[in-house]
Amino acid sequence: MPRIFIGKKHDLYGKSLWELLCNLKDLGVGRVVIRTKDNRRFPERSWFTVLRVRPEMDPDNRHGTVTVRKVWRGQEIAGEFALSRTTARTDYQLIPRHEEAQFCQLSPERAAQAVRLLPASLPKPPLLLQLERQWHASSEVSATMPAVYRNNRDYRVVEGVLPSDAASGPA
Repeated sequence: MPRIFIGKKHDLYGKSLWELLCNLKDLGVGRVVIRTKDNRRFPERSWFTVLRVRPEMDPDNRHGTVTVRKVWRGQEIAGEFALSRTTARTDYQLIPRHEEAQFCQLSPERAAQAVRLLPASLPKPPLLLQLERQWHASSEVSATMPAVYRNNRDYRVVEGVLPSDAASGPA
């Protein structure tokens, strides 16, 4: 008889952060931990360096606060972050000590790949262009419009980059 699984499937792979840290000397302070979901989603590496650990000493060892230094998609984020909600998810992996230095290298090639180039202007949709030509019959209508982006942390806006070039560039 086949097994029937009920419920939502998850895409988590690994152990909970507490399963990893409770088995290490000094609760893993100074060690490098990755979240597999982030590293599968993006080509740039992301990791946490454990700074302080405060378990709640519950019977299952699944709750507490871990203070970390965070590197997100190859860029170090300033400040310390407290992880408490996501520590029980089974999505963390410990980087072995002899591989930490190689894994945590921020090479210029990786930093260059992390920045995407996006166009400063985009072509107008055909219907909008037709309507503008009807409204402004005497004046010349531009076929492009300025592009507006909300968050410019992960990309750089460049004049003269075509939308097709930006899509095929490094992501």
